[in-house]
Amino acid sequence: MPENGPFRLPITILTACAAILLALVAIKVIRKVVRDRRRAKIRANSPRLAALRSLNSQFEFHPELSRVFVRDLDSKRQYDRFDPLECLLGMFIESPDEFEGWLLDAEENESLLSEYEVGLQDIPRHSYQKVSWAMMEDELFEEELLRPETEPTVTIEWRYTSPAGRRRYLDEEVFSFDEVRGLLRESRKIAKGRSTRQAQIRRERALMSDSLRYDVLRRDNFTCQICGSSAKDGVRLEVDHIVPVSKGGKTEMGNLQTLCERCNRGKRDKV
Repeated sequence: MPENGPFRLPITILTACAAILLALVAIKVIRKVVRDRRRAKIRANSPRLAALRSLNSQFEFHPELSRVFVRDLDSKRQYDRFDPLECLLGMFIESPDEFEGWLLDAEENESLLSEYEVGLQDIPRHSYQKVSWAMMEDELFEEELLRPETEPTVTIEWRYTSPAGRRRYLDEEVFSFDEVRGLLRESRKIAKGRSTRQAQIRRERALMSDSLRYDVLRRDNFTCQICGSSAKDGVRLEVDHIVPVSKGGKTEMGNLQTLCERCNRGKRDKV
């Protein structure tokens, strides 16, 4: 038996496998080079892509409309009770102009997209007869096609981390564009109601004239209607709304009473 005979066959097999592997890698590299060159040539010379770029230059869509809002909470109790819907409504009411602008941007994208799609219909089909070239042109066309957001979402994420950092809690809720649009309409009604209510409160408080205040004090014999103290006892008398104006109370004799300063403060703490 020749020296080292048992090892000749395995070495030959390994050499052959390495050669095959190198050949496969070389083929893959060559194919990639050929593909990249073809893509570059089509990108530079395709009349179809040129027409798409010309169309794209005529449109400016609002980018990245979907939003994520994160709320870091101070306790597990707050985390468990967190209401993403209530949070979102509160944000709408606090910053109506910001979200109204967001809504208008999305609607403008939708309107512009309709015009853009009409323009796409005027772009000719394939510029190349060869199937492989036509397919590559399709790939490039899809890559350069504008895809604006017309139905953006709003995500509310809330989280809590324990003081020692041992436990972390995280949750989220995603609101669709239709849901957000509906909530915006609802927030407008709430904000309008609040504005109307505040105006009513201001009107009722403005009706509290010095003359009306004196009439109430005299009717009540200048005596607190809760503890019976009077100015003779050294207390300060005030005219109080029995039903607060913040809850719909009117500034009229039937809803007014005389209270000392102490009783009035105590009543406010319980209302």
